[in-house]
Amino acid sequence: MKTPLPDGLIVVAKADCPTCRLVEPLLAELAQAGPLTVYVQDSTNYASNLSGTHFDETLEYSWRLGTEFVPTLIRVANGIEIARTYGWHKDEWRAITGLGASLGQTLDPALPDMRPGCGSKTLEPGIAERLELAFGDFKLQSRHIDISGADDAIEACYERGWSDGLPVVPPTPLRVLRMLKGTRRAAHEIVGLMPPDLLPCTVEKVAINAVMAGCKPEYMPVLLAALEAANDASPQLPDFLSSELGRSFGKDWQVETRALLQSRAPLDIRVNLLSAFPVAVQAALADLSIKAEPTPFASAGLRLAIGDDIQALDIFKEGAFEIQDEGSQ
Repeated sequence: MKTPLPDGLIVVAKADCPTCRLVEPLLAELAQAGPLTVYVQDSTNYASNLSGTHFDETLEYSWRLGTEFVPTLIRVANGIEIARTYGWHKDEWRAITGLGASLGQTLDPALPDMRPGCGSKTLEPGIAERLELAFGDFKLQSRHIDISGADDAIEACYERGWSDGLPVVPPTPLRVLRMLKGTRRAAHEIVGLMPPDLLPCTVEKVAINAVMAGCKPEYMPVLLAALEAANDASPQLPDFLSSELGRSFGKDWQVETRALLQSRAPLDIRVNLLSAFPVAVQAALADLSIKAEPTPFASAGLRLAIGDDIQALDIFKEGAFEIQDEGSQ
């Protein structure tokens, strides 16, 4: 915990657990013997007569104590946990509390020797990740975009160009954290350099895109392996193709091939000869700081070095040209 643990005994319980109800009468006896702190996960009525009882409504204390089962009994000395048990085990409770055989004898001599506990509320579905986000050290490195004001989160994703029209799952921090639980690899680990800009892609970025695609956390190992395979500098190609690439690019053909595959492809356009000439369109694009060169074979074609958003240009909207690969012209 960020704050020192209170010395003495700590009990984590919930009123809905029969075993917690079983040990509830013993808590007053423990409080008389020494410092006792009780964290109750689900009720303000459990052990309410004890001054050291706290309603752990947010489950922060239960989560920070690493509680998996209730009741959990912990002994703390000098702010450090020195002993722990969970459920009801008479011998272990007597040893940890230091009360020995006297524990519980005045209340119920027929107290059973053992009774299993119940699962902690911190481990209920969907709760663990919420607590980790709220109280843990986990922080996403990616930029946070607030779309809470949008009427439809999926439409907000589409408006930002995160989808080509198919529905996507908004990648909330909670969903990304759940996706990251599908792998043991660190969120900041770089998987590879992604084309076309060759920017580093981390495991976290893969998880974000996996959420948007509707993947399950158990898909993460396969996604990471596939991404690394696609980014492999030594592609496994048939012998006939390897030899042909070797003749074309020399001994460094693998490096050359990878560079070509990871570079941004040029953008070809076909000028509408009914409304404009290629040289005129080329000049108009140059005025917009867009460099265009005639294509080698198609007389009406122009090739742009980068894929600018030319569909937003007035000259495009006026029908002076359309996007079309030279091979199709």
